[in-house]
Amino acid sequence: MDRLTVSDAGDGPSGAKSTGSQTRLEKIREMISENATLTPEYLVMNLLATIVASYGLIQNSTAVVIGAMIIAMLLGPINGLALALNDSNWGLLRKAGVSEALGVGVVLAASMVIGRMHADIPLGSEVLARTQPNILDLFIALAGGAAGAYALISPKLQSGAVGVAIATALVPPLSTCGILIARGGGDNMRLALGAFLLFFTNLVTIQAAASAVFWFRGLHAPIRSTDQGLIELCRRNGISLGLIVVLGGFLVFTFQSSVEKTTRELRLKDMVSILIRAKQEGAAVADFRIEDRDNAINIFTVVRSPISFSPDQVAETERLLQSSSDKQVKLFVRSIITKEASSTGWLHQKDTVTDTESDSLRFPGDSKGLNNPESEATDLIPDSTPPSRAGGDGASGVVPPVTEGT
Repeated sequence: MDRLTVSDAGDGPSGAKSTGSQTRLEKIREMISENATLTPEYLVMNLLATIVASYGLIQNSTAVVIGAMIIAMLLGPINGLALALNDSNWGLLRKAGVSEALGVGVVLAASMVIGRMHADIPLGSEVLARTQPNILDLFIALAGGAAGAYALISPKLQSGAVGVAIATALVPPLSTCGILIARGGGDNMRLALGAFLLFFTNLVTIQAAASAVFWFRGLHAPIRSTDQGLIELCRRNGISLGLIVVLGGFLVFTFQSSVEKTTRELRLKDMVSILIRAKQEGAAVADFRIEDRDNAINIFTVVRSPISFSPDQVAETERLLQSSSDKQVKLFVRSIITKEASSTGWLHQKDTVTDTESDSLRFPGDSKGLNNPESEATDLIPDSTPPSRAGGDGASGVVPPVTEGT
């Protein structure tokens, strides 16, 4: 079946122009088909891209992850799928599908091995950022897929291929999925599913965008009428468009949920900061984290303060937070004792601190308590002194060593 849309060559300049267009389109088809072919080089490059991406994710290095995007070759078979659907070329569709599937398998397998090898290393933001896709990711994939297809068929835009590779990220979310699967556990599997959803969204959206660009550049099988071009494009890419609609609806929901969660967390953080400052002069929130569970919100905050927060202060702050939430709120405060000074003296020091309160704020090895300017507000190190027991003779009470025969 003739897959060209231009008319047959005729006599004169118009015929020569038509022949040139046919030749150019055939060369583009050959290039796309070649890039969609399964070869050892294709598998090796995807394997190397996975190694780079996996260690970049574990190391939490954005630059390394970007390097993996450039190395990867998963985009070639996707363009092959786009052209095959436009041309109704089932041979190319099968070839590109097999190449893409095996490439995905290589990436998943390699990332799972690396994830298993380094399961003891905590995961950073680079991994977590790829586990919660939303509708914005779909728009990015649409634009990236269109740019990639346009650069592919436009010789003057070949220099933009690097930027396209970065925009159409495929290996990093797949590597994230493999790393999380290797670690196991319910939470990790849930995050792995989110990472795979991001990859699948990118794949489907890039293919649909590429099909549209190829179509409007003349890369499609003959149609009966140019008036039916758009309808025919939608018909041949009906499955992809249907998946985009379904994915788009779900991603809109996740985006709204994410925005609501972020807004709620920011509001709680502002409230905690205000209440902490109101409860203790000189106090400030140094770190803040929220665990939003189904029926409760756990708030963990680190406070720098001249005096430790008491359980009563925490309980009162917790009650005030509870009044603005429909879930049970549990507040946990870790106090880091700090002192501020100016040229006139120490700041935020209350004269009403009793000797008992001062003793309770002493650090190990500090004989003068909190009000000693030389005391260090460092990590609390448990005292290694052996436990004591009161002796009958009124001595220091240190437990004597046990000797044989006593």
